[in-house]
Amino acid sequence: MFDQAGAYFRAFSNYLESISPQASKSLTKKRASLKEKLEESKLVLTDSCVQIVLEAMREKMDGKAGLINWLEWLQNEAQRTNDYGLYDIFEIGVKPAFEKVDALIT
Repeated sequence: MFDQAGAYFRAFSNYLESISPQASKSLTKKRASLKEKLEESKLVLTDSCVQIVLEAMREKMDGKAGLINWLEWLQNEAQRTNDYGLYDIFEIGVKPAFEKVDALIT
């Protein structure tokens, strides 16, 4: 999950550079492909979080809560430290992952 989040943040940074008023012409020409890479990295991050959510559900069915507790701790840590990187991981990865899993179940 964190590797995929790192890839997403790099893609986001590259895209932001392309929309900057100081961006070179060659960079602005790449804007569409950079946007596409950003969207792809977002999907990969969400998919990696789906695996974590599914494992958390399996643990819960087995009467364990280790991964669920870790996800809760991570969310609380993002709120406590006001870390926007962690917030982004939840908004772009974990939250859509729960939505995907919920859609599969219902």
